[in-house]
Amino acid sequence: MPMGKKLLGKLKRNKVEEPQVEPEEDLGDAMSTQEKDDVKVGKKRAPKNNMGGKKRLRSKLGNVGKHQKRVRSKENTPERKLEKLEKLELQLTLKRSREEQKRAKKDKKLERKALKIQKKLEALRSIKEKPHQGSEAQGPKVPRARKIRVPAPRPPRLPYLALVANLHKAPKALRDMRAAASRR
Repeated sequence: MPMGKKLLGKLKRNKVEEPQVEPEEDLGDAMSTQEKDDVKVGKKRAPKNNMGGKKRLRSKLGNVGKHQKRVRSKENTPERKLEKLEKLELQLTLKRSREEQKRAKKDKKLERKALKIQKKLEALRSIKEKPHQGSEAQGPKVPRARKIRVPAPRPPRLPYLALVANLHKAPKALRDMRAAASRR
């Protein structure tokens, strides 16, 4: 309807335009506006013809292989072989010397132990050889017979102990019993 269009136009005309304030850019952000736009859209910035880094990787690996081959060919010279053998010999001699040192240490320890044991044995022998005072006069030792302990006879149980519970009833009877017990 034409009426609607007129109304819309009126509203547009009467609308007060507010002054637009641009947001301040952060000084810390070093990205340019172009880069920001790229990030928003989701474009991936990568150098051209890089093929995802595959080509470069292959060439690197190839170089490594060649390098290794060159090194191996150098190693196979007679001088290098001699050097290697000399190194091995040195290592073996060092190893042997270390083992010998260890053995020597062990031997020393064992010798010390043997000396200690010998000293102890000598001390024990000297004690055995010394005669005890008066042992010759008594003659050979005979094991003593064990004493059998007989328990001492118990005093007879007194019947008045039964009366202790009924003390308040019969104090006289208790006194009589005690007197009889002391007379025995």
